[in-house]
Amino acid sequence: MPKENFIFIIADQMRSDCMGCMGNPNVKTPNMDKLAAAGVIFENHYAQSPVCLPSRVSIYTGKYPRNNGSIANLVGQQASEKSFVEDLADMGYRTVSHGSNHMQPEPWGYQHLEFCASGSDTYLDFLKHEGEYENSLKSPTHKNEDLRNYEYGMYHIPAECSPDLYNAAGATKFIENHSQEEPFFLWLGFFLPHPHYATYAPFNELYDPDEIELFPGLSENGKLHPYLQRQKDAGAHPDVSEQVLREITAAYYANISLIDEGLGRVIRALEEKGSFDNTHIIFTADHGDFTGTNGVLNKGSIPAEKLVHVPMIWKPVKKKNSPHGIRVSSYTEHVDLAPTILDLATSDQARRCEGKSMASFLTGDTDLDKRDSAYSEICHVLYDDKSQAYDWELQSYFSSLFMDDWHYLHSLTEGDCALYNMRDDRQEQFNRIADPECRDIYLQMKDALLNRILSNNRPAQGHDFSSWTQRNEHLSTLESS
Repeated sequence: MPKENFIFIIADQMRSDCMGCMGNPNVKTPNMDKLAAAGVIFENHYAQSPVCLPSRVSIYTGKYPRNNGSIANLVGQQASEKSFVEDLADMGYRTVSHGSNHMQPEPWGYQHLEFCASGSDTYLDFLKHEGEYENSLKSPTHKNEDLRNYEYGMYHIPAECSPDLYNAAGATKFIENHSQEEPFFLWLGFFLPHPHYATYAPFNELYDPDEIELFPGLSENGKLHPYLQRQKDAGAHPDVSEQVLREITAAYYANISLIDEGLGRVIRALEEKGSFDNTHIIFTADHGDFTGTNGVLNKGSIPAEKLVHVPMIWKPVKKKNSPHGIRVSSYTEHVDLAPTILDLATSDQARRCEGKSMASFLTGDTDLDKRDSAYSEICHVLYDDKSQAYDWELQSYFSSLFMDDWHYLHSLTEGDCALYNMRDDRQEQFNRIADPECRDIYLQMKDALLNRILSNNRPAQGHDFSSWTQRNEHLSTLESS
């Protein structure tokens, strides 16, 4: 039986509630919806961090940020960590990355990297060939000082010349030219819908800012979490007019529709190649975005629900019992993705991961080991390049647990712990931690969070012997010599 292929497609800063298949009637995502109908949509999938790099390192390693070494943005994993891509390469997979991956260091298992950013020579050459290089250097049509110089509106190049559709074209070209004899793992990293909140023609025509439905702001008695309020007071999340917010939301949706088109092109390339049935397609995001919720834009270094609850669709290979059109409400996490891929690739390396394999959800197995909670974390520290270490004097830490109808957020900063009822307060406006009626829930959630932290931490085993048998055999050799 031929080995199964994998395509991992990841958006940057996309909310879980911004797909048609997740019940959003305002955003147009026909290809994401098609993928969900052909596979499994995980409705309660959580990232391990609300910012890019720690979230992605958790995906690659299958380990939690506190254990893989990437606990803050812009700082990569510790040198001893291994990515699941390396395992696949060792098994004979062709491993290729197109677009954004945030790896530190590269290549971390990839045999070919096509990284498209402002400094990518191949992308710049493409823009020059298309006659769009000068236009690509222009700022978007709007720049608002109230948005801390966030640019929004329209880019001056067409969508076909955008980095994301350029990378989608590279991915489809790989699919078209790749030999079906060799199994492959293809990573396609989209830069969108990460701000700036600017978009490309013709996708802007899909959404009229004057008719778009905004995400809810703060209610009359609602309050921001203290950390977000301090950021807002410092100017990080300024108030904007309703019209600006409408334009920003329309651009955010347009960019999601743009990457949906990129996804659709990959699907069509697989279908035309005859490889669709033998390829796992995984779609997710590294973290979410506030997009005006509670009057906040962009992201923040706090594991709020809107930032760590992310899309997760998995279209498995076609087999007799393969599920399709299935919705899973159980909690799943980014650390679960590496062991799932390794399990399905029949690797024995999944055992080093701290996540749980989701393979049983994808094979029709009814004996499921389900999670009862989801965990996320973020540390506010600076990394000192000279000492190659974190500056713990600046430490501030958030750990979050989502369980049943509740979200408990623990902080080392006094006054920043919070308890939210997610059934009645999905926007997280009403902190119930001091509510006497919630005292028992608070204590239960605090205990549950401690249990998750302890169970997440696996002891390091750095000895030279893989088993006690091997050790004893070695000792016997020494004694007889």
